[in-house]
Amino acid sequence: MLKKLRTKFIVINMALVCGVLLTVLLFGFISTFQMKKTELYLSLDKALELTVMKTGHGDRDHNKPLQPGQTGPDGENPEKTFGSFQTAPGTESDKKADDFSGAQREPLGGRPENMMPELGRDDMPQIYAFTVTVNASGEIINTYALNSEMDEELLSSAAADAIASGKERGSLKQQGLLYKILPSENKTVIAFTSVAGFRSWEIQTAVLYILIFTVGSLLLLAVSFLLSGIALRPVKAAWDSQKQFVADASHDLKTPLTVILANNNILKSHAGDTVDSQMKWIESTDEEATRMKNLAEKLLELSGAEQMGDKIELTDTDMTDLIDGISMQFEPVAFESGVALDTDTDSGVRVKSNADALSRIAHVLIDNAIKYSAKGERVLIELKKERNGVRFSVTNKGTVISAEDLAHVFERFYRADKVRDVGGHGLGLAIAKKLSESIKAELTASSDAAHGTVFVLTIPSKLVE
Repeated sequence: MLKKLRTKFIVINMALVCGVLLTVLLFGFISTFQMKKTELYLSLDKALELTVMKTGHGDRDHNKPLQPGQTGPDGENPEKTFGSFQTAPGTESDKKADDFSGAQREPLGGRPENMMPELGRDDMPQIYAFTVTVNASGEIINTYALNSEMDEELLSSAAADAIASGKERGSLKQQGLLYKILPSENKTVIAFTSVAGFRSWEIQTAVLYILIFTVGSLLLLAVSFLLSGIALRPVKAAWDSQKQFVADASHDLKTPLTVILANNNILKSHAGDTVDSQMKWIESTDEEATRMKNLAEKLLELSGAEQMGDKIELTDTDMTDLIDGISMQFEPVAFESGVALDTDTDSGVRVKSNADALSRIAHVLIDNAIKYSAKGERVLIELKKERNGVRFSVTNKGTVISAEDLAHVFERFYRADKVRDVGGHGLGLAIAKKLSESIKAELTASSDAAHGTVFVLTIPSKLVE
């Protein structure tokens, strides 16, 4: 059962945590993906803007390509080229073109050409794009390269596909490009940028996120396994205690039941005898039935003490009168056992507690002290008001409890081998312990040859009146 509970704990914990981790990673990936894609489209917008600034919109018939020696209103001339963008030598446009072209030019953003990153890289400080200008007939009349190079055949194919798509912007999967179209009256400008770097980033990031998720899940599995063991320790302890309780209770009930059944069988076999002649079997049955009744009452008392918890009501209690009264009740019991009962209590000790719980605890401690004391020994009952609270103790000089047994004296049905012949069920101290916890007090035990066996109930100062 505990294994199933632990497995269920781990599965639920992993499902919840991995679900949250997966959601966070997916959100991060999608957000970064959209941001990168937006950056690419922004680069296309900027490329279109620069192209328009460079080429302008003249009154020349843009349906016809420029011929050698011919110039447009912005100085276009095929005799001087910038990429495939044409300018006339010596013109103002030539100077402008020189600002954007040449092997030694420094592109926008100040990075030399031989150090240019790939298109789509997240660290690009400038624009990496191509633009083409086509006329109404679909002929390319200008090309403009921004920090990049492109095959003319691929550029022509990309331009045709972009126009054929009928969309203002989109992607060309076959060419691995993103595009954006800026139409005007006589010509159309199309900007392209490569998504190779973007796809590479996309794959690398996906692999990284998968790795993070896998490693994180394995770490969470290990942590969940450890935490489940820690979390289930109290459950395991309670489960083991419950099994031991059932076994002990069954054992304590089995003995008297066996005796009763045996006595009844004897009585049946002597059905013709008088009751008086069979009295010893009847008395034995009565004794064992009484023993079973006492056990049942103790079990009910223990159950009540365990369920009491914080529900118990704490009221002003005169502990001096309570302990003195209980001590007087045990005087005849101690006398019959040949044990002297000494009482030393401070006067006027008042605490915020529960009189019934205190009375039951005192009864258990004093009864045990007398029961486990030899004839001629003394039992000392003390009630003292100290700095850290009130100390109620019961001391006897009987058999010393070993350190091994002392660690278990408050467990249900526990009795040391040396005292099993005294009788009882081993429930009294367990009941006293539960009651002490319910009234927010502490019950401890110590035993040695010099001081005897001492049970101490300490009530904290905050509950002392």
